[in-house]
Formats: sequence, structure tokens, C-alpha cells
Amino acid sequence: MVGLSDRFLRLPRRAVAAVFLALGLGACVSENPAYPAYYRYAVDVKVDGEPVTIERVIKCTGEFVTGSTVAPSATFSRTYISPPVIGAKVPDSTAAVYVPVVSACFWAALDDEGRTWEGKTVDAWQEAAPFTEGHPTLKPGSKLPILWVEDAERFANIEYHISERSLSGENGRIEFVRAHPPEKVDEAAFEASERRARLESPDLTPFFFPEDGKVIESTKIYRDRFGPWEGRHDGPGIRPVCYAAWVISRDEWQKVPGVEQWVASLRPEENTAYRLSFDLAETFDEVLPAVHGRSGQRLFPIGYVSDRDREDVGRFAFFDTVHPVVHTREGLYVDLDRSGLAGCNYGALNPESRHWVWAKANYLRDAGPNDASVVRFDSARLWAALPWRYPYYVAELDAFVLFRSISPGGSTSGEPVEQGWTE
Repeated sequence: MVGLSDRFLRLPRRAVAAVFLALGLGACVSENPAYPAYYRYAVDVKVDGEPVTIERVIKCTGEFVTGSTVAPSATFSRTYISPPVIGAKVPDSTAAVYVPVVSACFWAALDDEGRTWEGKTVDAWQEAAPFTEGHPTLKPGSKLPILWVEDAERFANIEYHISERSLSGENGRIEFVRAHPPEKVDEAAFEASERRARLESPDLTPFFFPEDGKVIESTKIYRDRFGPWEGRHDGPGIRPVCYAAWVISRDEWQKVPGVEQWVASLRPEENTAYRLSFDLAETFDEVLPAVHGRSGQRLFPIGYVSDRDREDVGRFAFFDTVHPVVHTREGLYVDLDRSGLAGCNYGALNPESRHWVWAKANYLRDAGPNDASVVRFDSARLWAALPWRYPYYVAELDAFVLFRSISPGGSTSGEPVEQGWTE
């Protein structure tokens, strides 16, 4: 269903068909006969030096949408993986670690001779499983982003490790060891995996919701976490929100035409950050592409950047130098002592720590020449909740600080799974 909006893609299958019919498009929605397919997915990490394996059997399902009057000869497809994020408890602690699942559904649905359900042969790269030499991007030794949660019941402190630096184990709590090539398995293996997950898996509900969102509304977890917000416009999102911050020093920002003069024209007050004027923002991003598409940043795998992006974008092609934005009940702060990771907040359980709440509280009107926000520099912490994507000048650092939103993976599963919206 390429080209359709994300909101539309979240509709259940019957609703998709109904929408097409209501529009007079005459579409037909049918199950993809290649599925279900199953594969075992496993990643080894070390948490504070202790080995932990994150493992689960993944179920693939899919559908076709064909025959619309907009494109009568086209067939759109959509594949779902259940679950799209898996986790493991860290022994002798309240912590857990999670990893987004790389889809291997097309590969898992091939027969033993590498043919599709229609009997067609495929190119060698399509036949290659992730984390094998034949795969175009996910080679052996590839690293994936890892979520660390301090307390897998409260989800009050979440870190998203998204760089070679933070996954090295040298300066942080996470060492990425290995992503195993997936193994094709059957339905019995999936059911056995689900039985183990009922007892062994941490809570997965913060990281995805089923494709048919209606099925979760009657669950106790949904009622407890989201029921109190029903009918309100300020309710929390269903997934965590993660932020990291680029700190762009004078030796970088003075390369942007007009910015040095703009900074010189300020009369900065203490504990105030000033948004760069819109007429300079586009040039700023062209010279220092920290946010938009030209930055080339990739998470699957970590550090996979084209030679062109590597040359043109420099350090902004990787997340090694971003600083985590830590969410607390007292506000948000940029941890300038750590880099290579993002900080996340699960608003359903920690609504007072949400970014937008503090961004609104810190907003300063009439602090010209542009928008401004309250900040406070305290040792290696910059207390700030800046609107993301826009560079803000902080005089105490003589630097621009730019918040970046980073998705923690997951989003939608084909169906509820154990510890993921089943009761």
C-alpha cells in the first residue's frame, strides 16, 4: 500500500476495504498467500558486562490490495511482523533491553529452493538473510540500536543507544556483541516462543500497537494508561518519544554565512536560548545538515552511510556526537558528559516528563528577535526543552543546540503477542 498515509495504513484490513469502497475505488483486500511465515531472531549484548540474549520467534503476515480505479492494474502489499520489537530482562535487576526487529519476512517465505509461493526465482540478494554476506546492507558484524530501560514496569528512564560509540561497551552500559542470522522455523516454534515470552519477556506494549488498534482498547493496560486521557487533546502518545541534541560550537557555526553577524546582534540574557531566524535556518542546514534528509543517518545497521554522505555531511552522518536529552519530573536536560545515544520518555506512565509539556512551560514571548526558551547550565547539564529541528543559540556555551527526534523503532504489529497487548 505504498503511497498511502501512515494513518490510513494503521486501519484494520476490513476498514481498508471499506475506505476503498466508500471512495468508489472498488479495491479488493486479500491475504498474501506467502504468509504466515516464521523466523527466529536473536541478538547478543552485554549490559554492564553481563551477557544478555534478546531472542524470539517472529510471525509474518501480509495482505494485498488490488483493483482500485486509481491504479486498476496495480497491486499494493503490506507486511506485518509480530512483534516488531523484542526484549529481555537483565538478570538481578529491574532493567530490560530491547531491539527493533529487522524484517526477514520475504526471505522467510521463500521455499527451500529459494522460490516464492508463486514458484518464481528471485535475485541472490533477495534470497540472502540479514546478517549474512549476501545481504546488501546487513552484513555479518552489523550493529543495531538498543533500548535500555532502567525499570521495565515504570519506564521512567529509557536510553536509546544509536551509535558505534555507545554500543562499544567502553564508555557506557551497552556492548553490542552480535546479531544472529535469522532461522526459518514453523508455527509450533512460534507458539513455544510465545509460551516462554509469557514468563520471560519484559513488557513490550510501550513500543508498538496491533494493526487492528481496536483490539487493545478493552485491555486493562490500555484502560489504565490511556483511559484517564480519553477526550483530552493533551493525552500521551502510545509509544515513547526519544530526543538527542547536537551541540554546534563556534568553529562550526561561524562557517554559515550571516550567522556570526546574527549572534553579534543579540543582547543575550542569562538562562535564555534564542532560535535562529528563519531566513538563516535553511542556509544553516545546508552547511551543517544535522536534521534533514541530507544528513544520511542510518540505524539499520548502525554506521551504514554512503560514501557521498560520509564526505558531504561529516560528523552529522553519524550519531556518535549527539548528546542524550534526559527526561525528569523536574524538566529535561542535555547530558553533555555522554554522547552517542538519545533519551526517551514514555508519556503514558510519565506524563509530567514529556518534552512538549516542558517546551511549552519554558517558552518565552517577546524575547526577540525570535522565539526564545528558558535554559539553565548546571555543570555538565544543560536544562532545556527546545522545540526540535530548530537551532537555538545558548550564550553560556557559545554554541547552537539543536534537538533531534529519533524513532525508537516498532510502531505496528500484525497481531497482539505475549507481553504485547495480550491478557
